[in-house]
Amino acid sequence: MVLLCMAIMTSCNRYIDGTHGGNSIEQGAVKFYTDSNVFTYKTNIIVTRDTEKIYPKFFEVALPKKMKYYEFISSTDFAFYYDKGQTIFIKIALEPETMAEDTTYNPSPENLEEFVQTALKTNGGTYDIKRIPVHKNRKNAIIKKGVATMLLYNVLNDNYEQFFDKVSRFRFIN
Repeated sequence: MVLLCMAIMTSCNRYIDGTHGGNSIEQGAVKFYTDSNVFTYKTNIIVTRDTEKIYPKFFEVALPKKMKYYEFISSTDFAFYYDKGQTIFIKIALEPETMAEDTTYNPSPENLEEFVQTALKTNGGTYDIKRIPVHKNRKNAIIKKGVATMLLYNVLNDNYEQFFDKVSRFRFIN
């Protein structure tokens, strides 16, 4: 019985990006390395509306280690979940209404709640940013680069610089 409890407890605390040695593991478009993760989004799937074709945007972003779970929805919503409710969410506008300038800001609690609940699409599974409460003692930031909006959500103070530095390297690719 004790062994069963220990196995359950340790299996719940594993990271999906663990590697042994210097080899990388490729899972979809996420590459897990011993010191970092890199997500590259490229697809040959074209979104259509009637006869109009909407082409997805290709991009690459560095991500911190200790990732617990990730999900991609369509060509627009990309979520990366970490310990203690820390989340990186990337939202890509396929049809931007206006071209926004690159910017970074700390959203108010009200703006953060509205953005999470109305603008983001999720699968509604075990890991779902819409069900993770905002912690007052954590850092949140929105980084905009062209048609991409990146949300750093509930990041622990000790991890904020690492999360911010990696996500700030976001770039569109061909």
